[in-house]
Amino acid sequence: MERNLENQVQVLYTDRERYEAVLHNHRRVHEQAKEECEREKDLASTALRQAQSESRHRVEGMEKEKLRIEETRRSELAQGHEYVDHRQQRVEDMEHDLERVRSRLVDMENSLGFLRQECYHEEREGLRIQRELEEEVRLMDSQLERSRRDDTTLAKQWEAQRFRTDQERRGVQQSFGEPVPGTSSPGSGRRLSSEPVTAR
Repeated sequence: MERNLENQVQVLYTDRERYEAVLHNHRRVHEQAKEECEREKDLASTALRQAQSESRHRVEGMEKEKLRIEETRRSELAQGHEYVDHRQQRVEDMEHDLERVRSRLVDMENSLGFLRQECYHEEREGLRIQRELEEEVRLMDSQLERSRRDDTTLAKQWEAQRFRTDQERRGVQQSFGEPVPGTSSPGSGRRLSSEPVTAR
């Protein structure tokens, strides 16, 4: 029974070390994922700011170009409708480009929102798993403490049983008039039996 308890205690120690290693590894993976999410968020924010800046510059350029085209069209209206149509087509192409840039900006803003949601979900999931592992470690510690107390109780019971067995053996030897080991005569054996026996 003692060996079984020792094996159980050893298994509990081993499980505790394994869970602590898993918890440590998960914390490290969680920190790496968190850092990766932060890097992705920074990159997305930088790309968004760059796209916004490019969009503003392009819009400003397009607006200036549109004004210039309109001024040119008014000044060159006498040159014919064909020239005007050509310039108008150029304006329309630029407006299409502007629309594409705006659409791309919206897509990037949506992607940034999705990344933020993913980071938040990963963080919450990591915290939940961390709490579960901490609870498992706490339960293992509690089981280990109970095993220690049971081991101590069994050791005391075994010592008391050995003491009672020794007394019963001495009583049987005395009742048959046999010399008790460690005594010189039956009388001295009876005197020894009346004295308290120290448990070994």
